Amino acid sequence: MVTKGAESRRHFRQNIEIILMYTTMGQFKSDIATNVSLGGLFIKSTNPIKVGSKVRVSFSVPNFMTRFEANGVIMHQGTPSCPGMGIKFSEVHNRALAILDEMIKREQAQLLAPKAKKKVRTKKVKK
Repeated sequence: MVTKGAESRRHFRQNIEIILMYTTMGQFKSDIATNVSLGGLFIKSTNPIKVGSKVRVSFSVPNFMTRFEANGVIMHQGTPSCPGMGIKFSEVHNRALAILDEMIKREQAQLLAPKAKKKVRTKKVKK
């Protein structure tokens, strides 16, 4: 039996929008990643690259003052309602993975944190 989608993923995917650069076949491109995991990411693109193509991705990691860089392979293309391409990382340094893991955990924590309630100030009316 072949599983698809989330059932076959080894890593949790965090929905996050990150502007990234990538190179493939000597071309430099820039698009937005819409979700990221330790195993790969999805790039939103109206002009996806052919499945099986090799890419090099690079983006600034928010709050870390560093760049994440990795080699990857295009594993699938998106759908008409969600155009783009899924990339599986094929070569990533351990330090880069540690930074990516921390970024994903911080994003999850922000989503799960209880929303701070705003204090409502009332003005006493003098009689």
